[in-house]
Amino acid sequence: AWICSWEQICCFEEVEAKEDASSCSKEALCGEKSGQQARYNLTDPHAFAAFLCDADVGLVRAKYLVDLVLAGRPLPRRQEAQSQHFFRNGEAQTALVSHQEVKEWAAGDRE
Repeated sequence: AWICSWEQICCFEEVEAKEDASSCSKEALCGEKSGQQARYNLTDPHAFAAFLCDADVGLVRAKYLVDLVLAGRPLPRRQEAQSQHFFRNGEAQTALVSHQEVKEWAAGDRE
């Protein structure tokens, strides 16, 4: 099981030099309960994709959500959404974006 938290991390040297916190970058900390943590720079697409995959974040496709709302159906729990499919342009798609698709997006191979 993973424990993840979002933090805004600032480097003291940069903050002291600039006298403000504008140099802070968004980072995520994620690690196993054993205490081992990894840092992810959320402004870098590759690091952001790695965070999403390592933390097992399931992104939901917007089209799937729109279809649910238009049909008057409730939003499913993640466990249910993992097995859900919907049709877009006559082609079946999964409700959740796969980790492989996230990696392809980060590499610039996918929108």
